[in-house]
Amino acid sequence: MVIKQIFNNNVVLAKNSSKDELVAMGCGIAFKKKVGDKINENSIEKTFILKQKDASEKFKLLLEDIPAEHVSICYDIIEYAKNMLDIELNDYIYVTLTDHISYALKLNKDGIKRSNVLMWEIKKFYPKEFKIGLRSLDLIEEETG
Repeated sequence: MVIKQIFNNNVVLAKNSSKDELVAMGCGIAFKKKVGDKINENSIEKTFILKQKDASEKFKLLLEDIPAEHVSICYDIIEYAKNMLDIELNDYIYVTLTDHISYALKLNKDGIKRSNVLMWEIKKFYPKEFKIGLRSLDLIEEETG
């Protein structure tokens, strides 16, 4: 894999041998690297391949402003949700959920608390999704405190 763009020391945009664009994450994956360098594939912890071109472009823009930790948490949440619901999700979920959770974490850090006025309806009409949301909160707390 070759680096196409560096977002930070832990996240890069790369091209694999099939010429697919993907986001690769790993601790220090881009440390002392530059565009065009090869990635040590043993240092890759997670990869994202977004098949929808528009989603891929928006995700790249999002990565410039959001901590890699938030992206990683969202990836784990999405994978958990896909397994629990046994469905494929649209690629845009990576953009929208990452943006949503990162913003919620920023608000929380700033001491701003918001309640969900639809909590009761979500719990009643979407019990599986509600349980995924609760597990997501646990994951977020474990990772960010």
